[in-house]
Amino acid sequence: MATTTSSPTYVRVRGTGKNVLARIKLYLGPDHLLQVTSNGFSETYKRFFFRDIQVISLHKTATGTIWNVVWAGLTAMFALIAAVVAWSGDAGSIVLWILAGLMAGFLGLNLAWGPTCACYIQTAVQQQRLFSMSRIPRARKLINRVKPLLAEAQATAVTTAVAATAPDASAPLGENAPPPDETAPAAGEPAPPGTPSSDEPP
Repeated sequence: MATTTSSPTYVRVRGTGKNVLARIKLYLGPDHLLQVTSNGFSETYKRFFFRDIQVISLHKTATGTIWNVVWAGLTAMFALIAAVVAWSGDAGSIVLWILAGLMAGFLGLNLAWGPTCACYIQTAVQQQRLFSMSRIPRARKLINRVKPLLAEAQATAVTTAVAATAPDASAPLGENAPPPDETAPAAGEPAPPGTPSSDEPP
C-alpha cells in the first residue's frame, strides 16, 4: 500500500519586496522561513531553518524619508499651482487640486507604513536580505512572531546534541566499566616474585 507525505503548511508573511525585476515574498513554515523570488518566468526558493538562524537584524534606511520629501514637494507644488489658477478664475484648477490630493494621499500612506529598513538573516554560512521586510513595523512583527519558534527549535537541537553525546543509560551494568587490571593475580594463584604480601610489611 502506497503512503503519501503531506507537504508543509505555509503562512504568507505580509509584504512584497522587489529586487531588479523580481518580486520577492516570504512564507512561514513549520520549522523554517521560505523566501520565494519570482521574475514571471521562474521561481527560486531559499529556506532558513529556525535551528540555523543566529541573528535577524534591522537597519534603518533613508528611502522612506526621501519619498516623504518627494510626495510632500509634489503636493505643495500642485496645491500652489491650483491656487494660482483658481485665483485667475480658470476652471482647470479642479484637476490640479485632485492631483495635489493624490500626492497627499501617497504621502499619508508612506507615513502610515512607517520608516523603511533593510532586514537581514544571519546563519553560520550566509547573510541574506529579506527584501519583503522593508518597513520597520512589519519587520518587528515578524521578529516577535518567530522569536519563540527560534528559541524552541534551538533548545531542542541542543538537547538532542547533549543526549547524543551522553553515555547509554540502557547499557547493562558494568558494560562501561574499565577493564580489569591484567597484572593482578587471579584468586588462588601465587603472587609473582617480589610482590609484597598483604601479611608482610612492604
